[in-house]
Amino acid sequence: MAAITVLLSALVSVRAEAAERADPPATADIIVTGECWRSPGGWTPNWAGPQVKPRAGGQCSVYRATDGATEANNYVHNNCSGNSFCTVQRHGGAYYIYWFGGCDVFDLRGFSGYWEAHNHSTRGVYFYDSAGNVIGQYAGGRRDPVRWDPIWSIRTCAY
Repeated sequence: MAAITVLLSALVSVRAEAAERADPPATADIIVTGECWRSPGGWTPNWAGPQVKPRAGGQCSVYRATDGATEANNYVHNNCSGNSFCTVQRHGGAYYIYWFGGCDVFDLRGFSGYWEAHNHSTRGVYFYDSAGNVIGQYAGGRRDPVRWDPIWSIRTCAY
């Protein structure tokens, strides 16, 4: 009987520790925070998915939506916080949410398709082509899809 009590006590202790370490439930799993698959000084060579490179200290985070496109779109419109711009990208059958914070120019690599976006800022975003020409703008508060195929960089807090 004493051995069973010790065993049950140990099992309860292990379960309690596991519960404390478990990630809190969320609408999206955080995959990377801070640099969106960017290695110091350049693009991450072993990741073929969409990447972001801030030029002057802007912030970027990426989240993987565990339940697909509907969850990713919902997160872009309802969970991106602060003075930010958010959008969706698909890679390898998974949906990713990109969060851009701060005022900066962000170089993009591998962004493509027509995906939901939402500018949670009061200031506009400019879109640039490969030559650095402004090819579009996205006003503060706007929440419409963006065609990413011709866009090579964005500037938050642009106007």
